[in-house]
Amino acid sequence: MAEGNGFEGFRALDRKFDLMFLASALFLVIAGMQVTLTLWSGDWDFWSDWKDRQWWPPIAASVNLVVPAALQYIAWSQLRLPLGATFAAVAVALATWLTRVVNMWGWAYFPIPFVWPATFIPQALLLDCTLMWTRSFLLTSILGGLLWGALFYPINWVLLAPFVQPVEYYGQVMAVADVQGFQYVRTQTPEYARLIEKGALRAFVEEITVVVAFFSGFVSLVAYWFGHLIGRYVCWPIPVFLKRM
Repeated sequence: MAEGNGFEGFRALDRKFDLMFLASALFLVIAGMQVTLTLWSGDWDFWSDWKDRQWWPPIAASVNLVVPAALQYIAWSQLRLPLGATFAAVAVALATWLTRVVNMWGWAYFPIPFVWPATFIPQALLLDCTLMWTRSFLLTSILGGLLWGALFYPINWVLLAPFVQPVEYYGQVMAVADVQGFQYVRTQTPEYARLIEKGALRAFVEEITVVVAFFSGFVSLVAYWFGHLIGRYVCWPIPVFLKRM
């Protein structure tokens, strides 16, 4: 009976350790994706009137693939679980929505439709499914990375479409997001949202959205291998630690 009680005590301690590890991992994943998004994507993924079709897709998609790619490598190489990217996408979605609701709506009184975050969960599911089917990081980077970037704008178009509808505002025709930008003035200059539409990508083809989708996929492919290398660097001590035990 004593031995059984001791075994149950070890099991309870092991469960507590697992919960602490998962909580720490969740915090690190959320912090890593939020830091990369804030530093590299910034306001492109924040305000509705700054979610343009030229710079928002490649920048937001690529910088948010680094941490999911690293976590996917760790989960697959150590546990053979194709859930790393989905775990990262769901974790950052919950944290971002909580931040926008508490900070921007609760404190700054900005409406939620003005500061809604982009979603990466469908792309993460495709990335993990690609790894599960191919069992190859090379094929996952080519297929999954390209799909991650190319499908970012079409998937988020469901959320963005209501804000690009034309409306008449003081005799001028503009989008709903532009009207929001005039009603809720921020420290940034409002003409910035119009300057970002003047880019060199228009010289290739009239439909800039298609060009940006392919370019976003290519940039995401490169970002995937950058995150893959980070995952290798982070998890290489794990087998050494297990062997010593």
